[in-house]
Amino acid sequence: MESRTDLSRQRKNILFVTQFFYPDLQATSQLFLELCEDLAKEFKIRVICGKPLIRLEGEGQKVAVKRREICNGVDITRIFYICKPDRRTNFCRGVNHVTFTVSAFLHLLFVRKPDIFIFTTDNPLNFIYAILFRKTPKIYLCQDLYLEQGLRVGVFTKGKLLTRLIGFFQRAPLRYADKIIVIGVKMKKYLEEIIKVPSSKIEVIYNWADTDKIIPGDQNNPFSRKYGLVDKFVVMHSGRIGVTQDLGLLLEAAQYFSDVPDIKFVIIGEGAKKDELLDLAKEKKVENVLFLPFQPQEIFKHALVSASLQVILLKRDLLHCLVPSRLYTAMASARPLAISTQEGSEVYDIVTRAHCGIPLELGDLEELKSTIYKLYNERDQIRVLGNKGRECVTKHFSRPLMTDKYKRIIREMLNSKNNSRERSIKDA
Repeated sequence: MESRTDLSRQRKNILFVTQFFYPDLQATSQLFLELCEDLAKEFKIRVICGKPLIRLEGEGQKVAVKRREICNGVDITRIFYICKPDRRTNFCRGVNHVTFTVSAFLHLLFVRKPDIFIFTTDNPLNFIYAILFRKTPKIYLCQDLYLEQGLRVGVFTKGKLLTRLIGFFQRAPLRYADKIIVIGVKMKKYLEEIIKVPSSKIEVIYNWADTDKIIPGDQNNPFSRKYGLVDKFVVMHSGRIGVTQDLGLLLEAAQYFSDVPDIKFVIIGEGAKKDELLDLAKEKKVENVLFLPFQPQEIFKHALVSASLQVILLKRDLLHCLVPSRLYTAMASARPLAISTQEGSEVYDIVTRAHCGIPLELGDLEELKSTIYKLYNERDQIRVLGNKGRECVTKHFSRPLMTDKYKRIIREMLNSKNNSRERSIKDA
């Protein structure tokens, strides 16, 4: 009986549409790949995506990717769109999003109707495809609230036409979706109380770290040896370098410790503010900071354990609209965190409850310097705090635990769909 049920589930078709996917090196692209790989063990998963925005380079050129491939059971189709890697301007972002949307819409006209349709926040226009699958159960993966982020850091201005337009694009998928998955309790509360989304539509599923791939390790590893970090005290930021991060604060701290030769700062990632940060480091003559691009997974796991301290330095008023996924990878690598974020935010609550890091006042340079100096002189604390982070992420934020929650929601939606169909047949 059970095996027959499993076979039935295997036949269900899940269509997943997201603009950025494997082998893109952005954190959400990796998370979506892992999610789809795990879903593919139970369902037929087809992904419609674009070519990578950030990918590995080989011999001075971008590594080519296939238009169609099967990756660990996931059927991936990459459609054509105009890809402008320079996302520092709204124009380039707009070209990326609009051309992908047009191309995807035309492609989806000829796609077999799925049993479940999943779409994501990486393109604010992704909700448009829901129109094509009006009677199909739809799941909206809400990873970020971009409008709220932009308003709070000054990228958008209230009342402007662009802001109102983005607000429409953000609210539309909340109406179209049958189920909305958010990555934090604060985000769920905001959608319920401010946007007035029914609580019954929203599920909280945190992001995760793959604790089988990211494991605690020795600082003496290939990454550290390559960049001269062995036996150094390494303060690391790994992730987006965008408008929501306060990495100018990290440069100021680096400048303060410039006369301590065995303290090094490493910033791994890309983003709209990277060039500005590089210019600032050059202007201030900060030479103890190493800037690196996103790293492939097989190298990234070594990069994480090359750190002595991981930092998450956010700007004000982001408690409900942002939960950096690097939080979980830092914890999985058994490295402590210094977090500059609003008290009551998801990051603050997770780190303080797990006792795996040190919270700082927002923008407080003196506290950041003091934390670095304290851990530099008390190395045993690195192990103690790091182990608590590893224990927490293993128990509460592991990959199987979180992706199983997605499977449960999909099963419930499929059962509900089948029950509705049976009732319709009886009524007829």
